[in-house]
Amino acid sequence: ATIMTELTKVDAKFDARFDKFERILKDMKLENKMLKESLDEKERELELVRIRVNDQEQYMRSWSIRILDLKIPAGLNKSDPNVVMKVVFDVVLTPIFEGAVKVGLLQVVPEMLSVIETAHILPAKADKTPPVICRFYSRNIKAMLFKLKKEYATRLNTTNTEEAGAAANNTRKQRPARLATPFFEDLTRQNFAKMRSLANDDRILSCWSVAGRLRFKLKAYPNQLHHVHNIYELNDDIINTAEEESRKKEGSGNTNNSQSNTNSGNYTTSSGRNVRKP
Repeated sequence: ATIMTELTKVDAKFDARFDKFERILKDMKLENKMLKESLDEKERELELVRIRVNDQEQYMRSWSIRILDLKIPAGLNKSDPNVVMKVVFDVVLTPIFEGAVKVGLLQVVPEMLSVIETAHILPAKADKTPPVICRFYSRNIKAMLFKLKKEYATRLNTTNTEEAGAAANNTRKQRPARLATPFFEDLTRQNFAKMRSLANDDRILSCWSVAGRLRFKLKAYPNQLHHVHNIYELNDDIINTAEEESRKKEGSGNTNNSQSNTNSGNYTTSSGRNVRKP
């Protein structure tokens, strides 16, 4: 009887300790869950801050364009903003302003200092022509330049043959020559990186930007336009959502959403053209 009594006491103590450890473990799991939820909330808040900061930076760039292949003539002071502004105005902008006068959007070609706030050259490798950033006083002027650049911007003296292997009997389909000094929206580093990464995805047909916002089309649904709402979202998640939306629209027969504003020419790409895989 004494042995059984002692064993019962031991069992009781063991059960009490086990119950205590079980409560401690339960409390720890609850605490870990609460910490994880708090961490997740902090990460969501941090992502929102990053999005706001990027959006604010992109807004500050909305008066600017990025110009490629613009060579500053030898002998001129490339570090002088006035010199760079003059070259930008004469070489890049004047032909488009003259086109604007022809179509009645402007009465006369404006004075340089009335439209350009500043311009400067960005750093580049020694063997590369550095990009030029040009900032305008008015976003309306910038929008007009994008609208008219396809028709009036200066082009190279060559044409791009779409089918190089076609018979040389003037039946080859040709596209307009590339712009001599292409210019695009001045995207933030984050927006530009996301645009390039999407453009390099095999599921993407083309990717561009309008007013600093990224847009794209899928190869599987080339007539449907999609937007990137969060540049920090994984590409797979962005594309999977777009595919699901496309399937729903195709199922409902509503696929006429290709208003991409690309007719205005107001898009930016990593290659100097609409980013598109061959």
